Amino acid sequence: MRRWTFSSGQILLEVSVMLGVVLLLVTGLVAATTATLKKGRLAQDRSIATKYAQEGMEMTRLFRNKGWSDFRKLNDVACQNDEGTCLWCLNANGDWSVLQPVTNECSNNIDNRYSRLVFFDWKSDPDPNKEHMHVTVIVAWQDGVNVYRSNVESDFTEWQ
Repeated sequence: MRRWTFSSGQILLEVSVMLGVVLLLVTGLVAATTATLKKGRLAQDRSIATKYAQEGMEMTRLFRNKGWSDFRKLNDVACQNDEGTCLWCLNANGDWSVLQPVTNECSNNIDNRYSRLVFFDWKSDPDPNKEHMHVTVIVAWQDGVNVYRSNVESDFTEWQ
């Protein structure tokens, strides 16, 4: 039968290598878990923002259904730029306010995290049946240094 003999420091070396391998595995697991949690949070935020954007489009649709002439005036009131697009903030309660020209953004007007901005762009046509309002609802939120957006677009026409 053969006897194992260890030279001085061999066990210390084996334990050090084993600890290094374990530490590497644990670091990899922590990094993977952190990345997964971050992506999960982003997916949750994007889902909530999309819901708020769809809700904003539905509020816009309800406003259009109250009367086409008032709805069309939204294009005239808030046109503050040279491009002719009209910018409105829409909070969680359905209150419309003109975008602040100094900051050029809506404050976090939904859950103190999300900002909902509505763009109105009137598309005129010689044929009155082809005139329509192009509406874009943007919900933005910030996570660290990154700003994310969820957009919903639709065209509205006068209907009876």
